[in-house]
Amino acid sequence: MGKIKNTINLLVMVVLLAVIGFTMMSCGVSNPFLGTWSGILRLSRAFELEFTFVADNTGSYRQDAGDSFDFTYTYKGKEATLLDEDGYAFATAAITGTSISLFIPEENTTIILTKRNVVQNQPTISAEPIENHETLYLYNWNYYTPVPVIQKFESEYGVKVVVDEYASNEEMYTRLRTGSTSYDLVFPSQDYISIMIRQDMLEKLDKSLIGNNIRNIDPAVLEKAIYDPAMDYSVPYYWGALGIIVNSARIPTFERSWRIFSRSDLRNRMTMLDDMRRVMGAALSFLGNSVNSKNPVEIEAAANLINTQWKPNLTKFDSEAYGKGYANGEFWVVQGRLEVVYKEIDDNDQLLNDTVCFIPQNSPAYIDSMCIPKGAKNKELAHKFIGFIHRPEIYAEFCDYFGLPATVNVPARQFIKGPSLYQIEALAGKELLYDIGDALDLYNDAWFNSIRSGW
Repeated sequence: MGKIKNTINLLVMVVLLAVIGFTMMSCGVSNPFLGTWSGILRLSRAFELEFTFVADNTGSYRQDAGDSFDFTYTYKGKEATLLDEDGYAFATAAITGTSISLFIPEENTTIILTKRNVVQNQPTISAEPIENHETLYLYNWNYYTPVPVIQKFESEYGVKVVVDEYASNEEMYTRLRTGSTSYDLVFPSQDYISIMIRQDMLEKLDKSLIGNNIRNIDPAVLEKAIYDPAMDYSVPYYWGALGIIVNSARIPTFERSWRIFSRSDLRNRMTMLDDMRRVMGAALSFLGNSVNSKNPVEIEAAANLINTQWKPNLTKFDSEAYGKGYANGEFWVVQGRLEVVYKEIDDNDQLLNDTVCFIPQNSPAYIDSMCIPKGAKNKELAHKFIGFIHRPEIYAEFCDYFGLPATVNVPARQFIKGPSLYQIEALAGKELLYDIGDALDLYNDAWFNSIRSGW
């Protein structure tokens, strides 16, 4: 217990420095960290600690118990070095999208903080609130909610749909884990679904409220969903794999492989996701290992590949703006979800014609599913939405909106109208990322203490 107590004390110091505004050293720049931030420290698979913090204009920190602390730090760009009262650098903080990643080397511990009660990415899809009507609150990935489909659901059921968006599973999980109970439906990937089931974060589904459309799910997808094969807590939304998007006008000749990130002639024109499991999974599989490896030697080899061959050629790790960066010509090669880039360039015929999307032979796959969080206030409407999405013609419209094949819903395949960015066959043999338990610590160490260090 002594080590846990020391960890807690150290974490309090770290979080203080992360949520303190950079007013002491920002030369008048407004404090981007004002507000309330929350995070979960996972000391082990079975032991977690929850923290809530408030930063005010003076840069002070207040804990619920009333304790207050003052610390110092230095920063460059979006990274900070955290210093105790003796000037010892005991932790680092990095801004990653809408979150803060804190790494404590002595404890080999990382915590993700997200701001609470913040509306992200223009979340309201429908118009002004409709008085006396039900409201369904969705929390979905960015570039993953088809606006025309949402509007049809609103019209048919006489309701309003509000959508918040996230850029990573970690961001979604942290927000739910730290007290947000306002969502009726969330869309986690398979590795987080198993965690959320185990931690009693999801409601058990009532399939009678979903209706017969649940039968449209491809049995081959359910065979892969070993974390919830009977759909007791999750109904598949989409089965896909991460891809690589290339501007062939800029790069006429290239290998359709992760090896493209080793090309020094493309330095500062390429990005990879700011996503530990997805990037390290790509490196693991490229080296012939499982994306779910728990072998320290294999994980170290993957980190070494990223650090020595891929990272030197990247502009950055980015999960939020790579689609826009590709669309405006800043990036020529990006790793990511193909639909994100598609929605940014679908009105640019020339760039669409020049763009090549491919899924590498050993790319990590994912199954994102619809789940009802524990404590959801509108569970019946959430069930109706799941059934609505899996109407064949509606699911086909969802896929056409993002240029995707109908991977999950079998009858929907005959309703697809537009060309798809790839064919379902491209997903053959792609390995899903699963919950790896305590082995996640090995990945955290490699990612935060090595790969992301200095970035």
